[in-house]
Amino acid sequence: MRFLSSLLAFLLGLAALAIGIGQLTVWAPQETVTAHSPELEDAPLTVITDGIVDLDDGREEFTLEAEGEYTIALARLDDIEAWVDDAAHVQISGVDEPSPEQDAQVVAEHVAGESEVPDPSDSDLWVATETAEGPLVYRWVAPDDSGDWALMIFRDGEEPAPSAVAVEVEQPVDSTWGSP
Repeated sequence: MRFLSSLLAFLLGLAALAIGIGQLTVWAPQETVTAHSPELEDAPLTVITDGIVDLDDGREEFTLEAEGEYTIALARLDDIEAWVDDAAHVQISGVDEPSPEQDAQVVAEHVAGESEVPDPSDSDLWVATETAEGPLVYRWVAPDDSGDWALMIFRDGEEPAPSAVAVEVEQPVDSTWGSP
């Protein structure tokens, strides 16, 4: 009888060990999730502030999901706001962090205004511009720390600017039952 009891205890211990290892590996939840921007009304401009990235958490890049050709302009936030003025635009300002009850989501809002603007390509306010086509992974690099920087995305001032953004966000993982 003692032999059977010890064998049963040994087998239960092995099963508990296998379940514990499985919780930390195979059955563990994803460490990162992808936050997407909500579908919003079209606008000729999209403004992305540095709240979309968090260098302390290692979130330095985002994906701009777009079709066709568009331009990204880097400038100081004040300069972009002055250029945008009362034009309709999509403002992307950050990421709502995930919680056990809610998925992460990019914080974005449509700001009503003029639906057509002059072509922003020729403005001298931009520190740098880049023309891209299709989806783009953008790594955020501000030229210096002397102020707030932002990106403005546009086509020609008349066509809707891309506004779909995706960001990889770390998900809080509760491994209470998997750790000693």
